[in-house]
Amino acid sequence: MKTLNLFTFFVMFTLLFSSCSTNENLLPEEQSSDLLDTYKIGRDESGAYFLDYSIKENTQTETVIDPSTNTKNIYLYSSDNNSSKRKFTQDLTIEDNQFNVGFVNMNSDHQPQISIIDDSRFLAKSSKVNKLKRYSISKNKEGTFILDFSVKNNIKVDFVFNEESKIYEIHLEQGKSTETVFSRVLEKVDGQPLKFDFVNHNNTFKTGDDPDDPDGLESNRKPRIIII
Repeated sequence: MKTLNLFTFFVMFTLLFSSCSTNENLLPEEQSSDLLDTYKIGRDESGAYFLDYSIKENTQTETVIDPSTNTKNIYLYSSDNNSSKRKFTQDLTIEDNQFNVGFVNMNSDHQPQISIIDDSRFLAKSSKVNKLKRYSISKNKEGTFILDFSVKNNIKVDFVFNEESKIYEIHLEQGKSTETVFSRVLEKVDGQPLKFDFVNHNNTFKTGDDPDDPDGLESNRKPRIIII
């Protein structure tokens, strides 16, 4: 009887160990299904937008532009032809104050999409309305989103998370400040878009006709970024 119990225990232990080993062997394959490694999108001091991204090994990429929606779709698919080029940089152009970037992963349901709304009238360095010098949002290999930006001299910066609209707000206003370079980690909840707005406050004159500006002082919510 004791021999039978030991044999039963040995069989169950062997099956359990085999199952765990199988799961461990499958894990790298599941992780490798996401062909996109990292990406960063941003605006430099000249007002020009750019996209930097890197891909996994054995991955090919192809860019298709949809002019009707000003969307740049970047297709990623597995390939036996292991190209040495894994990092890419592309220029982005704003039309009608908006552009979109989509990563189409042919091996996964994970399809990142980025939409940016900005006003081309305020992109020049001489613009007094735009207090933001440059910014970028990057997603690293761990899936963390990092916002880096710098502002002009004597600009006060205030970070607010709008609970009602679920938007990170970066308020920029004229005032005494010695800090011009900032970095923040932003949390993206699975299944929900990550949104953040730069809010430029301008108190040189009153507009009085903006329902989103109850104190009558002009505020420009641009750039606005949405990541899905």
